[in-house]
Amino acid sequence: MKIIDVGYNYSHPNGHIVRRGNGLDEYLLLIVKTPALFLLQDDLIEVEANSAVIYSKGTAQWYGNRDKEYADDWVRFVLDDDDREFFGGLGIMMNSAVALGDSLPFSRFVRDIGYEMHSGNLRSDMSTELYLKLLLVKISEKVLHETDAKRSPHYSEFLSLKSRIQNDPAQEWNIDDMARSLFLSRSHFQHLYKEIFGIGVTSDIIRCRIERAQYLLFSTSDQISSIAESLGYKSNVHFVRQFKEIVGMTPSEYRKQQGLSEQPYIFSSNIKYTPSFDPEPRDEKK
Repeated sequence: MKIIDVGYNYSHPNGHIVRRGNGLDEYLLLIVKTPALFLLQDDLIEVEANSAVIYSKGTAQWYGNRDKEYADDWVRFVLDDDDREFFGGLGIMMNSAVALGDSLPFSRFVRDIGYEMHSGNLRSDMSTELYLKLLLVKISEKVLHETDAKRSPHYSEFLSLKSRIQNDPAQEWNIDDMARSLFLSRSHFQHLYKEIFGIGVTSDIIRCRIERAQYLLFSTSDQISSIAESLGYKSNVHFVRQFKEIVGMTPSEYRKQQGLSEQPYIFSSNIKYTPSFDPEPRDEKK
């Protein structure tokens, strides 16, 4: 398993679409951090933030966001025969989206791969291969969980709800209102949410807010109080307390200690684009 290029915490401007009509000569793993439109299995579909997509080599690629910023991590890699056997046993379907729930732990693997590629260490090739294999294993775990969750007759409705929470975590999400919208009792709704996503709904809302806060802390110079307010917190003290409980440090400490290490970078020898490639949006949701 050889890694060709890697990009971490990389943002594309509003309206930017990556177009590769003939795909790549390698596999492409994407950790999608913002909502986006993807060409997958000949259809243009909406992919949620916090998803993973692996394009097989030679497969046409078209993805991005026409209206807003698009952000992702990516790894281009090749497989030998032994690697293909390993990958086949993971159960990850190529050219489809896998919901990760929280992209941050997966993103960290991409960051570490990039750091190791830059390090010049004698065994960096071995280290990066191990990081990538572990990343793929962790994605495989999400595939297995998602397969079990899909057995619920309410899966699609809950998936739509979760997408709305991820896109607007600052909203005042009321459990009774959410349960009522799905024609479920409060207790049944909470039970199903945790069963499907592996996390309670209140904890998930908080996690989405804190994850958005982390992104804003290292990508903007906004004041912490302004970030808290934008995420629906009426008390800065409450925001700081929840942030520290989840991240293990205060927002100011996070910005200071993690800011430099969270800067985007690309380790790339050659990225191929075919700007004229623009598929018909046969299945695009409006």
